[in-house]
Amino acid sequence: MIRREPKALTGVRPTGELTIGNYLGAIQPVVNMQEEFDGPIGVFVADIHGLTDQEPKTVSATRLVAARALLAAGVDTSRTSIYLQSQIENQTLYLANLFDRHTTPAELERVPTLKDKLKNDQSASNVNLSLFRYPVLMAADIAIQDATHVPVGEDQLSHLELTRRLVRRFNTKYDATSDGILVEPKSLARKSLRIAALNARDGKMSKSRPKSAILLRDSADEVAKKVRKAQTALPGEMNDTLDSHFMVAELLSTDSEDKDEVLNLKKAHLDGEMVMADFKNLLTDRLNDFLTDFRDRYENIDEKDVKLALAEGGEQARDKANEVTHRVRNSLGLDEL
Repeated sequence: MIRREPKALTGVRPTGELTIGNYLGAIQPVVNMQEEFDGPIGVFVADIHGLTDQEPKTVSATRLVAARALLAAGVDTSRTSIYLQSQIENQTLYLANLFDRHTTPAELERVPTLKDKLKNDQSASNVNLSLFRYPVLMAADIAIQDATHVPVGEDQLSHLELTRRLVRRFNTKYDATSDGILVEPKSLARKSLRIAALNARDGKMSKSRPKSAILLRDSADEVAKKVRKAQTALPGEMNDTLDSHFMVAELLSTDSEDKDEVLNLKKAHLDGEMVMADFKNLLTDRLNDFLTDFRDRYENIDEKDVKLALAEGGEQARDKANEVTHRVRNSLGLDEL
């Protein structure tokens, strides 16, 4: 078996308007991984995945926003390469097509997160094919980069398990030397963060419901106005929405003293004290302190620097994708003419 150096890989969808939920759930974990993983890291902006439920014009306009947000968050390009999924589109789609031969529709229907992506009037029988088979494309994203580790929360484990099965099936069928054509990745455990909308009826925080979400572009006055209207709970009671907002305040705290302030307010509330006004003031302050700092860093990143980072990261990703594609084609007896 060929030994491959540890490499972590993750992706971020270009969603357009970024919310505090997008930042805490998808962008900040990439930064944290730089401290936690001993090896090279790749992060791609999943612009091809974005086409499953967005128009190409929208994806084109938002993919640089996602890359710029990663840099503003603290992604270090000397430690982590950033690239667009479309920069290695041919190689990734080629491998995904090969994986299709080892996947059944029934297997894809059992992927739990597919159900989460379906809209109210959709089912597996009438959803567009690109959305239905996106777990296969995700498997190709991972395998085409020889990724050995993928950070996943509990809600994404099914995707990684599908990737592992497809790699095993491919290697079993075509690896005559047992050297390992494709790498079977391992999981890097990551806590799944589900940031609730400001109002419980809106479920998860989303840019599609801006009145119930904190957008990274919101002004201080807009944040204060939105938080004032946020759902809370009676003294001594807790619900998922309020608990999620306590978590946001804690995650945005910059030191142990700030975190203790959040935890003390939460304890006081559970003890029956009337502290929701104090909590809303604290949450507003935490959000505005973070957003002011983030916007300053975001605005100080020039578009040419974003494109340079993508060009350099894309070249690295392309070299690796070509290497894996060559290995795959050789195993199939499909050497290029």
